[in-house]
Amino acid sequence: MSAAENIEKAKPEFAQVIFGDGGNESDLEHTALNGVGYRVTACGKPGQDTKGESAGNNLAVDFFCLCAQRQDGAGINQVCGFYVGSNRENGQLCRSGTRGPMGSSTMSASIKGCCGKHMQKHPKSTTEVRHILDQFLKHLKTGGVYRWGDSGDKVDGSKRKAAMLGAGVRKKNGSENGPVCDGKKGKSQSSVGVCVYYGTESDGKNISWAIKFETALARVDYVNNNTDSIQRALHKLQMLLHRAEQIYETAKVITEIQRPAVPKAFQNESVNLTAYNAMRTRSYSRRAYIIPLWALFLP
Repeated sequence: MSAAENIEKAKPEFAQVIFGDGGNESDLEHTALNGVGYRVTACGKPGQDTKGESAGNNLAVDFFCLCAQRQDGAGINQVCGFYVGSNRENGQLCRSGTRGPMGSSTMSASIKGCCGKHMQKHPKSTTEVRHILDQFLKHLKTGGVYRWGDSGDKVDGSKRKAAMLGAGVRKKNGSENGPVCDGKKGKSQSSVGVCVYYGTESDGKNISWAIKFETALARVDYVNNNTDSIQRALHKLQMLLHRAEQIYETAKVITEIQRPAVPKAFQNESVNLTAYNAMRTRSYSRRAYIIPLWALFLP
């Protein structure tokens, strides 16, 4: 497979990381977010160690879990630092905890535009991209924070939940062990959270988009390594050609030294002398044969 073919194959793999299989930016609701319904089911229940059914399928789903406001106002506006979606003034994406994403047509544009402003620099190599992915996985192992208290905004304690991104709360004497990712902000609720939960494993092996991301990066590395090998081979060929030219010029100089140039006038005289000698020899030889013939007629 050629480098161009590998690059063309890597492009849809990167697209799958963001939008899922067959997904596209202009129709998230029917592609990347298709089948995403009840928010808790889709995003997960960290308190019960229940992975979200859609968590990790693609980045669009995870951003939905982490950034989308609820239309009932029970969530947090601009929880990710920007509005997501196109529904009402808050840019909600989900009507309630029991409904799927709504107004997702502008979600990708909002995320790209606002996240781009927060990036200090864009990665320029697969090494830098892998470093970012490693930082994400390290954060995932550390986990998100959830707090608990008896009432109101009072916090009695906190813990971290590995494989959870975001934050959550629960009441101190609540029936559940931890938060659920329903998109709500916590005050008097027993267990709520703006989060996404990937399950008990925190190494990224059960995150589909992370696996596809690694595959796409490996393909780009393969192309880059082959390109580097070709460049090195071309460089060596250029060096060999240059060396061959040097050897040729050196041999040419040595030949000229061993055969010094003869003046043109001397060359002409030499040619004339050679021609004279040849004619003289032929004349001498002719007379040598004629004299004996005369001798036959002598008395």
